[in-house]
Amino acid sequence: MITGGESVQLNLRDRAALDGEIERPHPDESSRDISASLSVIVPCYNEAPTVVALLRRVRRAVPEAEIIVVDDGSTDGTGELIDGLAREVDLHVLRMEANAGKGAAVRRGLKLATRRWVVIQDADLEYEPEDLRRLAEEADSGSGVAVYGSRFKRRGHVDGGRWLNYVGVRVLALLQWLLYGRWLSDPHTCYKMIRRDVLRAMNLRSRGFELCAEINSRLLRAGYEIAEVPIRYEPRGVAEGKKIGIRDFFSAAWTYVRYRFSGSGLTRDPQDGRSSLSVHDYGYVASRVAIGCLLLLAGASKIAPLSPMAITSWWIVPAPMVLVGSVIEIALGWACLTLVPHRLLRAVFDRGVSVLLVCLGDQVDRR
Repeated sequence: MITGGESVQLNLRDRAALDGEIERPHPDESSRDISASLSVIVPCYNEAPTVVALLRRVRRAVPEAEIIVVDDGSTDGTGELIDGLAREVDLHVLRMEANAGKGAAVRRGLKLATRRWVVIQDADLEYEPEDLRRLAEEADSGSGVAVYGSRFKRRGHVDGGRWLNYVGVRVLALLQWLLYGRWLSDPHTCYKMIRRDVLRAMNLRSRGFELCAEINSRLLRAGYEIAEVPIRYEPRGVAEGKKIGIRDFFSAAWTYVRYRFSGSGLTRDPQDGRSSLSVHDYGYVASRVAIGCLLLLAGASKIAPLSPMAITSWWIVPAPMVLVGSVIEIALGWACLTLVPHRLLRAVFDRGVSVLLVCLGDQVDRR
C-alpha cells in the first residue's frame, strides 16, 4: 500500500499499468471493423490545400476510427475548412490559440483519445491513409505496444524526396541505434501506432518535431519491442509546404542524447510538466558524448585508407599494434556512447572532475 508520505517513482511500464487496466476487446469487437480500435490524431498547421482531401481519405480508410484534428494556430483558413467538414466526416476538432508545434498539438489531442491504439497522421498527402489498416492489423495480431510504418523498409531511398532529408533521417536512425542498441529502418516516420495507455504513461514533453525522438527514446529505454511494416510515401518539397528543417534535425539528435544519458537528472516540473537538467548533468552528457566521438574518430582514422594518421601510425608502430589500438579505441568510444552502465560512467566522471580540481588547486597553491 502506498501511503501519503511515500515518494514513489514509477517507470514507464509501471505507469502504463496504473494508467488503467489493460483494455479488453469489446464484446462485439470481433464483428466490428478493425479501425474501431483506433484514435487518429491529425495535427495541422497551415494545410489548407490538402487537409480536406486528407481527412476524407482517412475516414474512408478507417471508417470507424476516432479522428481528432488539432488546428495548431493556422492562419491560412485551415481551421474554417476543418469546421466545415467536421459533421460530414465525423471529426473531433481542437483549436490552439497560437502555433505551439507538432509535439504540443499531438499532446493536446492525446488527452481526448479514447481508443486502444493511437496513431499520428500528418495533414498533408505524403502518407497513404489506406496503410493505417495494415498497421492496425499488425497491432491487432501481435502482443507488442507499438507498430511503425516504415517508408524505407525494403525500399531504400524514396523517389522524389530530397537527398538532404533522406540523409538526415538515416543519420538520426544511426544515432538512435548507437545510443539504444536497436535498429529501426525509419524511426522518424509519422505513422507511429502505439497503445494508448503506454503513450499516456510517457508524459510526453516535446513541443516540436523532436516528438518522434522522444517517443522512440522512451519506448526503447523501457525495453518495448517496435514492429515495422512497409508503407507508401510520396514526399513533398518546401515549395509545397514541407516545414521540417535543419534546426529540427539538431533538436531530434539532442533529444536522443538527453534521454539516453540523463534519466536520473531528468526531472518533471510540477507546474508545466516540462523536463529540466542541471548544469552538472549537461556537463556530464556533453563530456561523455565528446569523449566517445573522439575515441571512435581516433580508432577509425588509424585504419581508414589513405588517412594521414593511418599512414603515420603504420609507419612508426608495427601493424598489429596499430590494429589492436584502433580496435580498443573504437570499443571504448562505443562504451562511452551506449554500452557502459550510466551509474558506472557517472562515478568515473565525478571522480575525474574531483581529481582535476584537486590538481588545479595544488598548482595554484604552488604558484
